[in-house]
Amino acid sequence: MDQSNSAESILRTGADQWMNAARSWADMYKNAWEQALQSGLRTANEWGNMAQTAAHTAVDCCRPLGVCPPEPDCPPRCLAEIKRSACPGEVIVVPFNVKNSCGSARRYLIGMRTLVNGQGQPAPIQPWLDRTEINLEPGQTATVTLTVNLSEGFQPGDCYNADIVIRENKVNQNVCFQLCVTACEPAVEVRPLDEKRYLMRWQSWQDHFYCEQTPDTGRRTAQG
Repeated sequence: MDQSNSAESILRTGADQWMNAARSWADMYKNAWEQALQSGLRTANEWGNMAQTAAHTAVDCCRPLGVCPPEPDCPPRCLAEIKRSACPGEVIVVPFNVKNSCGSARRYLIGMRTLVNGQGQPAPIQPWLDRTEINLEPGQTATVTLTVNLSEGFQPGDCYNADIVIRENKVNQNVCFQLCVTACEPAVEVRPLDEKRYLMRWQSWQDHFYCEQTPDTGRRTAQG
């Protein structure tokens, strides 16, 4: 009997120790989780404060005393857009004006990139500009013309795009050009008539016709 009580006491003691150890481990994991959660909340709050500070800093950059680095400033993709449609076989001339809106005289170089379709294939005949350089005083305007010859290889439904590049020194500024080929009525066919029918007259009762000679005003008969 004594041995049985002793074994039972030992088992109870071991169970109590195991339960105490389990509670200790559970409390430890709970504390660690709570600390991690609180740390995450603190980090989130810090990031939120940093974002607000950055927003205020961005606003402060507009002020004269701001210390923010300069932001890159690029010209728009297209200063202007020119869209034209034409029929196969036509030749079109597209004028556009270039104005010097700066306060001093400027020299502009003008060129054109390859006219290509949506698949990047070049047009059968490339357009050309009537000038590649202009010099303008402040407020002065010059007209540049773009010519496109659709005499060969252009099909209705095709659309082509190209940039007309205006460059002063280092920055390209573009005029975006688009050409769409449309189906048109066939060209008018003219059939000249035989002009002899209009230069003949009835001379006598016989069935004879003679050409009516046009007077030669350049020759004069000498009078004796």
